[in-house]
Amino acid sequence: MQVSRYSGNAGGYGFLWHNGKMFSTYDRDDEYCAVYNGGGFWHRNCARASVNTVRGRGNDFRWWSESGKNFLLQTSRMWLTC
Repeated sequence: MQVSRYSGNAGGYGFLWHNGKMFSTYDRDDEYCAVYNGGGFWHRNCARASVNTVRGRGNDFRWWSESGKNFLLQTSRMWLTC
């Protein structure tokens, strides 16, 4: 994944942390994070932007900010371009 832009009110650090990573799934999980979090994602040390995580599992459904705060999320949307 290549992160080129972020918009939102939680700070872009959470997503930039995953820049350059390959997508991990249950059967292709080099860090055991997809199993731990309950969902596939571009994991790096599991997650800073846990937007594809089962609520109540692993890193939960949260977003880490530059200030060290983490925000529990209610919803998330992601647009991918190829």
